[in-house]
Amino acid sequence: MIAAVTWPPAASVDRTALAALPKTAAHVARASRVPVLVPSQRELLAAPVLVAREHWTSFWAKTDAITVSLTMTRLARKYPSIPPFRGARAVRGAPAFVTMNESIWSASWTENGVSYALDVECASPEAPACASDALVLELASELVYVGGDVPRAAGDMP
Repeated sequence: MIAAVTWPPAASVDRTALAALPKTAAHVARASRVPVLVPSQRELLAAPVLVAREHWTSFWAKTDAITVSLTMTRLARKYPSIPPFRGARAVRGAPAFVTMNESIWSASWTENGVSYALDVECASPEAPACASDALVLELASELVYVGGDVPRAAGDMP
């Protein structure tokens, strides 16, 4: 199913983060069919890769210390015989799953009707920053909204 998106108010766009993105990445963010969240850290906004498709958008960036990827999708698989399972953790005020696999910390949650999955990998698996889930939770809490292609209401002028 394609989930209904609840778009954040236009006034909540983080203009500083949007301006920090390279021109091509900012264009992709504005064209996205889902609300685009990105890390607020300037270092991660310097040279990211953003890809937007019909139902999803992805963000990827790397520093000397970490690699960050964030997938945003409005596609959902729902089965009538299986009730939804809520994560036991909270991310950005929503029930979430926080896991670690192959030294990569992941947090996944739903916000604005969109599923977000944030992955953080340290350059060195022994790095103190990746010894716990603190870094992925901190990055998730600092994500900012930089836009998307908000559908116009019927009757709106183009």
